This record gives sequence, structure tokens and C-alpha cells, in this order.
Amino acid sequence: MKKSLVFAALILMVSASIVSAQTDTAVTRERKTVDNREQMAAERETKMQERETQQNELIEAREANQDEKAAEQVRMRQEKVAAHAERLQNRMSLYSQRFEKIGKKLRTRIEKMQERNIDTAVAQAQLLTAQTAITQAEALATDAVNAVLAIADAQSAEEAQSLAVDAKVAIDAARSGYKAVGEIYKDTLMVLKDATVTANTTAE
Repeated sequence: MKKSLVFAALILMVSASIVSAQTDTAVTRERKTVDNREQMAAERETKMQERETQQNELIEAREANQDEKAAEQVRMRQEKVAAHAERLQNRMSLYSQRFEKIGKKLRTRIEKMQERNIDTAVAQAQLLTAQTAITQAEALATDAVNAVLAIADAQSAEEAQSLAVDAKVAIDAARSGYKAVGEIYKDTLMVLKDATVTANTTAE
């Protein structure tokens, strides 16, 4: 009877150990499965973050490249604008110098005609008008140069085009101003010629 009880107890103990071991194994497997899932999830998250970082880096590099191109375009436009403004300034200054020489020659001619008592009142009045016209033309020339320089400060291609149109209008106005001076001098020369002819005819 005692042996049976001891044997039964041993069997219960062994069974309990087996059940406990099986339970421990199942728990361990479950823990491993959970750990694996968590590890896989962490790896996926890490890959997603790496992919997102790479995409952001590509976007930043692309934007930086675009900024560099835009800056280069602005620099080139500023150089072209500066060169154009300088050429325009030189051309307008040349017009002023040329007309100043013409005016000086006409004044010298008037002085010689006055020595002969030839009436030059009309011609003298026209020279004053021409001088006023030159001053106005020079002011228009300054406006034209400034209008060209303003293109360099454009914030966009559209604005640059609009400013270029304004500059063209200003340049045309300045050219018209100098053209008007030329017409006045031409008329003055004709008046002086007519006065000379009249004086010679009267003297004969």
C-alpha cells in the first residue's frame, strides 16, 4: 500500500514536471514569437525612417541645385544688365557731346555773322531752345539707364520681362529727345544760311 502511494506520488511529480516543462516551453516560444514580431516591427520602422531620410536628402539636394541655378541665372542677368546700361550710358553721352560740338560751331557762326551785321535773332532763339531740349534729353537718358539697371533687381523672370518693356519705352523716349535736338539744329542751320543769302543779296 505504501509502495503504491509512493509510486503514485512519483508519477504525479513527474507529470507535473512534464506539464511545467511543456508550459515553460510554450511560454518561451510565445515570448520568442513576440520578440521576433517586435524586432521585425522595429526593423521595418528603421527601414522606413532610413527611406524617408534618403528621400528628404534627395529633395534637399534637388532644391539646393535649383537654388544654385537660380542664383547663377540672377548673376548672369545682372552682368548683362550692367553691360547694357553701360553701353547705353556711353551712347547717350556721345549724343550729348556731339550736339554740344554742333552748338558750339553754330554759335561761332552766329558771332561771325553778327560782325557783318546780319540778323541772327531767330537762330539765337533756336539755339536756346536746343539747349533746353538737350537738358531734357539728358534727363530722359538718365531715366533710361536707371530703367535698364532696375531689371537686375527683378525677383522673377516675369518681372524682368515687364521691366525690360519699361526700359525699352524709356530708351525710345531718350532717343526721341536727342532726335528733337538734331531737328532744331538742322532748322537753325537753315535759318543761318537763309540769313546769309539774304544779306549777300542785299549787299549786291
